Amino acid sequence: ANVDTWFDRAQSLLHDDPHNEMRLALARHLRKPDPERLYLLILNALRSMPFDPRNLTICGFALMFLGKPSAAQDCAKKALEFSSPSRQPAGIVGSLALLAVQLGNYGEALEHARHVLTIHNELAPAWRAIAAAASHLGRSEEAREAVDMLETLHPGDTLTAIRARSGYVDNEHTRRLFDGLR
Repeated sequence: ANVDTWFDRAQSLLHDDPHNEMRLALARHLRKPDPERLYLLILNALRSMPFDPRNLTICGFALMFLGKPSAAQDCAKKALEFSSPSRQPAGIVGSLALLAVQLGNYGEALEHARHVLTIHNELAPAWRAIAAAASHLGRSEEAREAVDMLETLHPGDTLTAIRARSGYVDNEHTRRLFDGLR
């Protein structure tokens, strides 16, 4: 109940701030999923701030959790386009790798993941994308190396734990990602 009260109080402070409203909505969704409400907030945020890289990034993450990888990928690509080249966050490129896996574009996933690892070698989503994409491509050695790296970075982290904390909806796209990580 204390967390819900905090969410309500925080919401009352966010007047006309679509980016932070989205961040709060995503946090609330991960605690108590409400896909329809979150989707409406995403649409509002995208209408309010369509060229803001931070807003596009958080909306992309939210769309990824809602199982809408094509729309999420559009947001992530636009976020990169509207970011200055020196400030393109590794998280955006990492999300593009995960989204490519969800869309079945395994070569693209490997390309994005390898690129992001040159920026930040310990970014777990990039290693997850490599493990899943390589697995789907039948590259078991490469997939195993990525899984070994994940176990080094996050000992004891399991698919069950990842699924529980991620808030992903269960659909063909998210199953493609998780099937590749088995």
